[in-house]
Amino acid sequence: MNLNQTHHDILCQIAHKALPLWGFLPNTPLQLINVSENATFKISLPNQHRILRLYRPDYHQAPEILSELAWINALQENNIIKTARVIAGCNGQELQMIEADGQSYHMVLFDYLAGNHIDAEQAPDYFHHLGKISAILHAHSKQWQMPASFRRLTWNYHGMIGDKPHWASWKNARNLTADALDILCKAQVKIARNLQSYGINQQNFGLIHADLRLANLLFEADSIKIIDFDDCGFSWFLYDLAASFS
Repeated sequence: MNLNQTHHDILCQIAHKALPLWGFLPNTPLQLINVSENATFKISLPNQHRILRLYRPDYHQAPEILSELAWINALQENNIIKTARVIAGCNGQELQMIEADGQSYHMVLFDYLAGNHIDAEQAPDYFHHLGKISAILHAHSKQWQMPASFRRLTWNYHGMIGDKPHWASWKNARNLTADALDILCKAQVKIARNLQSYGINQQNFGLIHADLRLANLLFEADSIKIIDFDDCGFSWFLYDLAASFS
């Protein structure tokens, strides 16, 4: 997403204001490295780095973010996959909040993971590693005893392209012509019919990462590290495969 300079500066000001929550000086160097649903910053320290995520105010609520962190921690504790460690603030809490720019912002600090991104042409050489990791994630989600307070979005037909989308309706896309709308509406009907036939059960539907695309994978030798569980939720296990192709 392209940011105008004012928006960029506001996000950086909020991040600098939040740094003392983890014991950093407000003038600790940081860099805004990505803005999508959330703003992601790299904090530069003398001998190590950290990643600060600033959540969009109107997206996930605190119970949903804490549920994301609960799954990450469970994966860490059982050494299931390699992902970024969550770092608690000075008050001992993993989820922090700050008032800025007239709004309340949730924030989480993660450890920095070394590794390289790959481009689309290299992706086929790594899909067997990704398939193995996806299977491990799915197996863990099937047997993991979630906390009673666990809350995440459900990425089903209604939540993605149906009548209750978590994001804006696809019909509001820019430059959508009448012909394109007609084609996509027919596709929507076919997708609904196919998903109804496929069904939902414990073997094909559960807690998934939901965003296993190249931007969220770090490669180091034969190891794959997975980051950004912000979209994790309940969906068909095949959705992780689809996301990796995007």
